[in-house]
Amino acid sequence: MAVEGQVSRAKRCLDVLAASVAAKLNCKNCLISVREEDALYAMGHSDAPSKDENRWVAARDTICQYTARLGKPAKINEVDRSPMLRDAPTVSAFGIGAYLGAPLVLHDGSCIGAMCALSTTPRVWTDDELAFLLDAAQMASDQIELQVAKLENTRLSGALGDVDRIVATLAQSRRGARSVHDERGQIIFANQAMYAELGLGPHDLDELPHALLGKSEGLDDGSDFMLQLDLGERGHRWLRVRCNDGGSGLTLCDWELARQPADAAGG
Repeated sequence: MAVEGQVSRAKRCLDVLAASVAAKLNCKNCLISVREEDALYAMGHSDAPSKDENRWVAARDTICQYTARLGKPAKINEVDRSPMLRDAPTVSAFGIGAYLGAPLVLHDGSCIGAMCALSTTPRVWTDDELAFLLDAAQMASDQIELQVAKLENTRLSGALGDVDRIVATLAQSRRGARSVHDERGQIIFANQAMYAELGLGPHDLDELPHALLGKSEGLDDGSDFMLQLDLGERGHRWLRVRCNDGGSGLTLCDWELARQPADAAGG
């Protein structure tokens, strides 16, 4: 509930920012969109849709995909004059005549999306209007980065609340490689045996969640199975893993080296 509350507050804040930008620029709409794989999610929307599904759109259908991909601002005074843009589904859906876009850039330099102002008619965007949108986009980026940090802290706090139980569980089997995973399968703890007994490095551990989810389609309590881990230039390694429910969305995994299965030989 705490995480859901933070997400709702973040969206309300960004909705207000988007509405303020739309009013300042006297345009029909303003969107603050974050990339999610092949889609854009409007975390901020000047029209503030009541249903979350109305905030999603396929990135390929938008003009913002180019702003987000290139990480550069864009001023398009007449969308109809651009053969590459005028046929985008969102152009007709939103009735876009002119587009002004600014990338959402985090402090590490990564671009996570775009903020745009949309006009229903062609218009000449001024340099001052672009500068204003760039400033607003930086505000949005800072707000998103802050909320992500808060969410991570919330998840970490939840995990830390289980530290005593996890430590007690690990203490019962001091030997052997063991890891603790969150609800997404990401490793939040790995003991030294993961390195010493399995011969894995930190980068190898980053691949384990993907290998796990690909093999088991989720971490089921008591499941015991083999998986092949790709170690790049060092070849492949077969591991056996047993997963157990650790409570509070956590999963405990016990690992050991294994021989290549006979039916996988030569495959």
